[in-house]
Amino acid sequence: MLLRDHTFLKYCLIGAVNTVSCFSVVYVLLDIYRVDYLLSNVAGYATGLLVSFILNKYRNFRSKGHLGKEFVLFLLSFGVAYAANLAALVFLVEMLRFDAFFSQVLSGAFYTVIFYTLTKHFVFQGYKEQMPSSS
Repeated sequence: MLLRDHTFLKYCLIGAVNTVSCFSVVYVLLDIYRVDYLLSNVAGYATGLLVSFILNKYRNFRSKGHLGKEFVLFLLSFGVAYAANLAALVFLVEMLRFDAFFSQVLSGAFYTVIFYTLTKHFVFQGYKEQMPSSS
């Protein structure tokens, strides 16, 4: 179960850190250096993804796998999770007529679970859960 798995809690905390880093970069570029809003957004998201990858690889899953291979798999997993997020969002808003903001929250939760699952089982395959000893 996700809530009993400490890696999921760490993953969510890392998500908060990468969100702060993302928006910090966007703010600095956009409001201080007057960089175009689209370029600021790309730089912010790239920073957030990089922070997320590094913290998940080395702190959460403590992976010893190949850096380049895992980074490519991480980006692919992000793409899959983000596409699922967009599909869920469109379905909720256009087909079920849910409120757009509420749909953002639901599709965001869907994205989080999908990206976590792919990160744990596909990107960092060498991860082995530490099971408490039953002595």
